Amino acid sequence: MEKHNLTLRIKRIWLEEIVFGKKKIEFRDNSEFYAQRLMIYRGDDEIPREFECVEFYCPIGATGKILRATVEFKKTICNLKKNCFEIHLGKIISHNLPKPRK
Repeated sequence: MEKHNLTLRIKRIWLEEIVFGKKKIEFRDNSEFYAQRLMIYRGDDEIPREFECVEFYCPIGATGKILRATVEFKKTICNLKKNCFEIHLGKIISHNLPKPRK
């Protein structure tokens, strides 16, 4: 089966935490929208989709600028206790974020 990239919009604070190594799991609501994007349904079976990588983007107000990061995809888990999907992330492949302020 051919793997595709998963593209997600994200707030800047979370994008910075992912890029600068503080956040390794992205959480998404267990909604029909994300279930269709993150899972494959075959009869009664739910199988997590595999992706090449995760492409995050964050539009910056009316400037037209978009912050982007491409991150290695590891796995997706459906966490029924928290009623969410966990997208586990690996290495940062590329990004256009400025260096963090000290």
